[in-house]
Amino acid sequence: MKSIIRNSLGSDAFCLLGPTGVSALNINGSTIHSKLHIHPKTREVLPLKGTAVHEFRKKFENVHFVLIDEYSMVGCNMLNLIEKRLKEAMDRDNEPYGGVFTFFFW
Repeated sequence: MKSIIRNSLGSDAFCLLGPTGVSALNINGSTIHSKLHIHPKTREVLPLKGTAVHEFRKKFENVHFVLIDEYSMVGCNMLNLIEKRLKEAMDRDNEPYGGVFTFFFW
């Protein structure tokens, strides 16, 4: 799937996320917390402001797909936080996951 997306849309068209450092490392991706700026201890999503929101949106401007590995380790609360942050990243509050195609793998 990665190579199809990469060949069609480029390597910045997707991001690979895992709930833990080990899972992220195994898929050559990032943790959900680090990529989406979710505090790992409090598991809060505070709205980004000023230059932080601009820089965050810039990172996601070409992203069409988010691939999340080890979905079984992601709880309902974290799914809600992922959706909130993707809506903020894409500046699309009215679309699920900000209009980003989001795939979950066991």
